[in-house]
Amino acid sequence: MKFNLLEQQEILDFEKRIGFELEVNERANSMYGGRYYVHFPKGEIMEGGCLIGATGNGTTIDEALIAYCKEISGKRLAFNSYTCERREIEMPKLVHTKLLYK
Repeated sequence: MKFNLLEQQEILDFEKRIGFELEVNERANSMYGGRYYVHFPKGEIMEGGCLIGATGNGTTIDEALIAYCKEISGKRLAFNSYTCERREIEMPKLVHTKLLYK
């Protein structure tokens, strides 16, 4: 049997490799999906001819990172979409294993 599985990468290592920094934001009111949300500020998912903003939400930063990995894994992201520096990157299967808080 031959397995052709997606490459799995740690999101904190992947952000360094692609040169775009993740951003963690804290909400004053956690009614909107959790206390924290994480995203690539200049990155949008390319889907069906549209650009879609995505975030990972969680009650902790680690939960938000795990949620963001699920949201963008295996998708194509456009960075700096409406500029001459536009760059499109195919996301591998992302995971978050380097927990920030224990």
